[in-house]
Amino acid sequence: MGNRTGTLKDVAIGIVVGLVVNGIWVLLSLGLNSIGSSFLLGLLLTQTPAWVSLLTILMLIPIVAMYMRAKYTSHQIVIANIPHRPFSFKTFIMNHFGVKWKVLYGTYLDLNEPYAFVDGDPLCPDCDYEMKAEQKGLLKKYYWKCERCGKSYKCPVKNPYDATKIVERLLESEIRRQTERSNIHQSNLQ
Repeated sequence: MGNRTGTLKDVAIGIVVGLVVNGIWVLLSLGLNSIGSSFLLGLLLTQTPAWVSLLTILMLIPIVAMYMRAKYTSHQIVIANIPHRPFSFKTFIMNHFGVKWKVLYGTYLDLNEPYAFVDGDPLCPDCDYEMKAEQKGLLKKYYWKCERCGKSYKCPVKNPYDATKIVERLLESEIRRQTERSNIHQSNLQ
């Protein structure tokens, strides 16, 4: 459904651009000096053969669609440190954004510092089923939908991946705080 809206928008833009280009073509072919502005619309509608208009529009639709797709799609190559699922870890269940998260905290290799890693998609708070993200509405906001019980939960950030990163940072922050508290408690005992 999401691609249909983009395709219809591309077609509409293609038609408008085709009509504008067709109008410019008519003006150039008849000569600007011989055309009065009062009957410009009449020339556009009567002087251009239908097959020329149709051919112009059909040629411009894919060009405009490719332009729009390139404009709104990023093809940048990003080199990033993509975290792996830790080998050695503890499992935590966190409640955040109204859903449950299974978060692993551990290391990938013994050389690494421990880190949090969300294991899979969020879980339904009612039935613990792993939910999938989907976009709804005109604004294409993300929701997590439980296929078992049918409930939906709004994702409060623009992208579910961002929610995952927030949950990971929250767990890391909480573990750091607990570690600092236990270190302070141990130093007070000595």
